[in-house]
Amino acid sequence: MDIRYSVPPIDLVTTPDTSVFRLHGRKKEMWDVRGATVQERFDYDYSGEELSGEIAPRVQHVASEPVKEVHVMFNTVHHGYGPADAANLIEILKQMELPVVTAEEAARVV
Repeated sequence: MDIRYSVPPIDLVTTPDTSVFRLHGRKKEMWDVRGATVQERFDYDYSGEELSGEIAPRVQHVASEPVKEVHVMFNTVHHGYGPADAANLIEILKQMELPVVTAEEAARVV
């Protein structure tokens, strides 16, 4: 993905405790537009192919490194895309037999 003012993704574990993926979406036609609102930039719904073919393998790779927890956050909340994308990614990660704990499950443990 070529977005002029975006930092390229780097899947690197920098601490043995927690690694974080923060997914903002890929609405590249809005990313570099001056004056664009947050809603306009992050109004993005990840496709099943993006989740299963790219995001999930990246999460799996980082989870295979020496790290206790990997967190994935979707910052694509416009139109409810984030929660739906998260639910889809959870199912994909479970099919890949990765241990998944949702935010709701984690809250019950505390």
